[in-house]
Amino acid sequence: MKFLIFNKVEKIYITRSLVINSLALLLVSPLLINRLIGSNILTNLSAEMGIIACLLILIGILTKIIGQFRHERLKGNIKGTIELQNEKIIVNDNEYLIDEIKKIEVYGGDYKGKWISKNKTDFGNALSNGVENAIKIVMENNKETIIINFLQTEKREIKKAEKQLINYHKKGKIHWLQLIEILDINNYDEIQKFKNTIR
Repeated sequence: MKFLIFNKVEKIYITRSLVINSLALLLVSPLLINRLIGSNILTNLSAEMGIIACLLILIGILTKIIGQFRHERLKGNIKGTIELQNEKIIVNDNEYLIDEIKKIEVYGGDYKGKWISKNKTDFGNALSNGVENAIKIVMENNKETIIINFLQTEKREIKKAEKQLINYHKKGKIHWLQLIEILDINNYDEIQKFKNTIR
């Protein structure tokens, strides 16, 4: 089972929220300063700037409403693949044999189109790109730890690799509680039935 790899690019991104909030704060500052020092200097100008700041916030709210139906900005690039096989995990041109791996952890709760809750001052788009998923591979003797972010185009797409994940669990690489979480098995009867089927 193959998944596309997401490579995060760590840099400062100029976002809609940053621009709107910074400009609004800058415009309303003279009004706040006048209030604090009890001065009437630039009262008319500061009042006008306060009105513009309010208009900016209204524009932000409007873009936030529109952004409920748009995907977030991708902060990186999608390049390469990670392939889960029974006896190895292939990351681009690198192969990691399961027998040489100490532990595997999988976080697969994100998917393309997932709605993201935003705070009141965040005017960004609200649909996820599905790239906040990760596979963490800890090699034997803790010599190396590899973390790979990957894309899911649908909810719990990682379940398509159920056969491989079960195999990793049987080899002692994935903890039982994590396995049932990855496979989204949370009902007690389902857990017991699943436990019996993989013995």
